[in-house]
Amino acid sequence: MEANKVSHDQHGMCAGSSTNGPDPSLTVANTLMGNDVYNTANEKLGDIKELMIDMASGQVAYTVLAHGGYLGMADKLFAVPWKALALDTKIIASL
Repeated sequence: MEANKVSHDQHGMCAGSSTNGPDPSLTVANTLMGNDVYNTANEKLGDIKELMIDMASGQVAYTVLAHGGYLGMADKLFAVPWKALALDTKIIASL
């Protein structure tokens, strides 16, 4: 079985998008690891530690957020449904 090769930009987003910014419909998972997550009041909730995949559907089911702690020690971990999150492509495009 031959894998399709897809080029990605420096943010891991699928290159060649017809939009003005990165295409959030396809990305490399490791580009999301460590990203900060904020609520709508711009309060930091934590950072992404893991993406959990539903093996039956092949879809991301939820993300594991880490909050608190210092240098990764004593972090509290929270499972957040993937559908509860939204990617802010304006922030990513400005990086």
